[in-house]
Amino acid sequence: MPALGAAPVTDPGPRSAGAADVVVVGSANVDLVVEVPRRPGSGETLLGSELRTFPGGKGANQAAAAGRAGARTPP
Repeated sequence: MPALGAAPVTDPGPRSAGAADVVVVGSANVDLVVEVPRRPGSGETLLGSELRTFPGGKGANQAAAAGRAGARTPP
């Protein structure tokens, strides 16, 4: 199951016979990004538009990279 907000990674194809099993222990984060028309001044509140989410975190990034490199990772 992908991390919260993560886009599914497409399967790169068959793994090599010597591929290692990898378990990553680390964080999986979601960045919340809102666009504003300009940088707010001190104490000022601005209305933003279009909330966007981006997956990340050291553990999620390492697991995705290991999978792309051919390692077997748990679903």
